[in-house]
Amino acid sequence: GFLLFLVMLQPDMGTAIMILLLSISMYFIAGQDLKYLLLLVPILSVGSIGLIMAAPYRLKRLTAFMNPSEDPLGVGFHINQILISITEGGFVGRGFGESRQKYLFLPEAHTDSIFAIIGEEMGFIGSFFLILLFMVLLYKLYEIFQHTTDRFGKLLLAGIFTYFGLQICINLGGMVNLMPLTGVTLPFISYGGSSMLTSFMMLGVAINISRQSGR
Repeated sequence: GFLLFLVMLQPDMGTAIMILLLSISMYFIAGQDLKYLLLLVPILSVGSIGLIMAAPYRLKRLTAFMNPSEDPLGVGFHINQILISITEGGFVGRGFGESRQKYLFLPEAHTDSIFAIIGEEMGFIGSFFLILLFMVLLYKLYEIFQHTTDRFGKLLLAGIFTYFGLQICINLGGMVNLMPLTGVTLPFISYGGSSMLTSFMMLGVAINISRQSGR
């Protein structure tokens, strides 16, 4: 709760959601009593309403998610430009470096919305290949988890797996309008030094656990 409070002071609701979901996942994976999680339901409900009341733009983001065409030049501009980018890519894409949307149309094209540019330049084939690489990464982390006997190592790997899995799902879900845009980065792809450094550190820890478990 204290960490969430500090993050929301920035404000950065996307990162706060990540921390919350990661904490709940770790609690579940550790095998603790789930009935205590029910105490979070009223707290999160009241907290969510309070955050929306404190910053009305969050409510506008939700309405843009529900109906992107309602305000295409306003709050729905970002998601509409993302969908245009992905649609324009077609099956094989425009070609590497040939995106048009990244020039003054698509906001945050190099960070949060990088997958839309990949979809436009590389098309369905390139997007599918990228998602396949992410699936391989998650599978390898799960494989190491299955063969690790140390409890601390297993929990650490579960946290790393959940961290990457949540980032991938939230980012890609926002890109295809399956969930509201939150500003969560796409691991190893979105521009950002701190995110890249943290991701590689986590992979290093996972590799170290794998070596110690004999995998």
